[in-house]
Amino acid sequence: MPCLFLPCCLSVLFFGNDCAGQVDVIFDASELLESGTVSFCWDTIPERYYTLSESDDLSDWTVTNGTLPAHGEINSTTYDHVLGSIASAQFFQITEGRTVSEPENLLFIILDDWGIDASPIDNSVPPAGQLANMPHLADLAADGVRFTNFYVVPSCAPTRAAIMTGRHAHQTDVYVAGNSRLFSVNSDELTIAEAMDAAGSTYAKALVGKWHLGSADDAYDTVGGWDEFYGIENSGVADYFSWDKNTNGTVATSTTYTTTDQVNEAVDFIARSELASKPWFCWLAFNAPHSPFHDPPTTLAPVGGYSTQQSGESNNAWRYRKMLEALDTELGRLMESVDLTKTNVILIGDNGTPGGAVQAPFGSGRAKGSLYEGGTRVPLVVAGPSVTVSNGSTTDELVHAVDLFPTLLELVGVDPETVASSEVLDQTRSFLPILVGDESADRFISYEGGDGGVGGDRARGIRVEAYSDYKLIIFSDPEDDTVPTSFEFYDLSNDENEQSPLDTQNLDATEQAAYDACLAIDAALGGGFLNP
Repeated sequence: MPCLFLPCCLSVLFFGNDCAGQVDVIFDASELLESGTVSFCWDTIPERYYTLSESDDLSDWTVTNGTLPAHGEINSTTYDHVLGSIASAQFFQITEGRTVSEPENLLFIILDDWGIDASPIDNSVPPAGQLANMPHLADLAADGVRFTNFYVVPSCAPTRAAIMTGRHAHQTDVYVAGNSRLFSVNSDELTIAEAMDAAGSTYAKALVGKWHLGSADDAYDTVGGWDEFYGIENSGVADYFSWDKNTNGTVATSTTYTTTDQVNEAVDFIARSELASKPWFCWLAFNAPHSPFHDPPTTLAPVGGYSTQQSGESNNAWRYRKMLEALDTELGRLMESVDLTKTNVILIGDNGTPGGAVQAPFGSGRAKGSLYEGGTRVPLVVAGPSVTVSNGSTTDELVHAVDLFPTLLELVGVDPETVASSEVLDQTRSFLPILVGDESADRFISYEGGDGGVGGDRARGIRVEAYSDYKLIIFSDPEDDTVPTSFEFYDLSNDENEQSPLDTQNLDATEQAAYDACLAIDAALGGGFLNP
């Protein structure tokens, strides 16, 4: 049991620890008038994690600071926790958690065609009634940390290629540019699953849902390196209620609603892995709310029913919202099978909201398929034992899809430097430090990709942490010398929908410094989109 060093005005209530995982210590903070620091100390380096929670009545407890000691600090015998406001909390408790040596499971969830404008956890004042009712998503965010500046490639397959390889999509020959499309990732690319195998990982690993990185029936294995696959080979389905399902290389028609089927398979994989006492990594790629837009099963409606159609709202936009609500119901069922004390959960969108459903602050032409905010900025939520910042936290650090490659590997205990080349690692930066509160002004630079598909040209979007209000988009086509290069430079703090580019010939001092910083990043990346 750990000991405590407390502010002098704290009284301490010691409770017996009758069984593993129960309360070790409860201390009474009712007399603490100002914030203070509580220091936890162990005689030796602790062999398990501890959770700090708060309560005002000794019955309902809320986790306040994830797991103790903080991730990355298990080599220390002390942990200092700074108490914040305790206006509503009278008691704090320490609870035993999993052992330090026990692997953490990993659940990685992708929603298809889901931009930040369509996220109810990212919009506190939406257009009247036009956000989906997603209480289980809200619960997940309340249990973890939400990223407000997470960027992806503006279309499905390129984002998946970037995540799975840690390289920008055009480097893997997966791209969408104008009418040119290529969705098959090179077989010689090192994927996350292959990197785990190379490191001798004992994790069970399955990909459920949308693959979209090569249409061969066994591509999930021969190209991706996944042990198991249950889902869709291509970009989506023509009918959510009757579709071609690939089960470990065998394709047959399924009549189970795709969102339900995908959760069924994920829950089954998790249960089998737990029964075999194996740590697991499940990549769950929903095809919802991708078109075709439709009315989902009534049985999947949230409490109170699906949201109603708003005045002037198109049928497709309404159905898109209901598809999200049905997905959230299934997300709740999925999370019932997940132990968040030993499972890290990451949930993202793969690109912006499609034009037929995009809403304020973005508009048509600034949605999926463009390098504008509406096409590339999407939700990102992380929860689980590796998150030690306060529950419900947000961060505005700049993060890109390629940064998921080292982050996911680290979360399953694989050091990226031991399996990936410097060419890959030079492109990415793990965001694991952010999960424990390590943020800095220059920690992340976001390079949004070279696959804009805007006007048939390719495009690169750049934001720099030190000048986070500004964004540069470079339109060009390195394969066609007849296409002139053009630049659009925006102040996102005043122009989130990117309607009025700044005059780069008449910038003030701050704008000029931001513009120069973006150009410097472009130069450092090689300046040519296909040769960074």
